[in-house]
Amino acid sequence: MSLACQACHTLNADGAHLLGPNLHAIFGRRAGSAAGFEYSPALRAADFVWAPETLEAWLADPAGFLPGTTMAFTGYQSPRDRRDLIAYLVTATSGSQ
Repeated sequence: MSLACQACHTLNADGAHLLGPNLHAIFGRRAGSAAGFEYSPALRAADFVWAPETLEAWLADPAGFLPGTTMAFTGYQSPRDRRDLIAYLVTATSGSQ
């Protein structure tokens, strides 16, 4: 996983929330819904489910995708970097691990 992601997120089933929520089993989960994490009002009110396509848009420009987010990360400019990260996260955050 990108060092940028690891600074704020964990991926394993029993991983703690850090500055950002634990991302285990993120795909198929409603945005802003990981138990025990204090989300921004924008993410709590968001009406979407995380899928590779939504994560692609988020990773390109988090603040543009969801105005009001408090995520400090400004995004990945490279489409290839985003695709590679998403492919990794699909496997690494699988609910079966």
